[in-house]
Amino acid sequence: FTNELPLDALATGPALELGIGPEFAPYQKLVFIVQYLRAYPHQGQELLFCALQSPVVNCRNMALNVVEEWLDAGHTLSLALQAALRELMTVEVDEDILKRLQAAQNRQPSPF
Repeated sequence: FTNELPLDALATGPALELGIGPEFAPYQKLVFIVQYLRAYPHQGQELLFCALQSPVVNCRNMALNVVEEWLDAGHTLSLALQAALRELMTVEVDEDILKRLQAAQNRQPSPF
């Protein structure tokens, strides 16, 4: 999937896009595959980074679902993923996602 999706072109930064319509097909593919990363801690992080910087709210929510699942299972987030979450906290435009980011930060053994 990392070879098939234009990850750099999709990671344009948070916005409030719903992701509906043919122009959002790549984002729909991204959210589809990201949901399956829950069972694979530390795998597919480049997809998570892209989803976290997506303008589509559902992509960011799905990436946070994965992060929360990994934390629930007792995994420590990689330094790169912690940095990506820290960066998202500074630019996030959706209040619900921002609250989820803050909650995830409080659950991480070393705050990101």
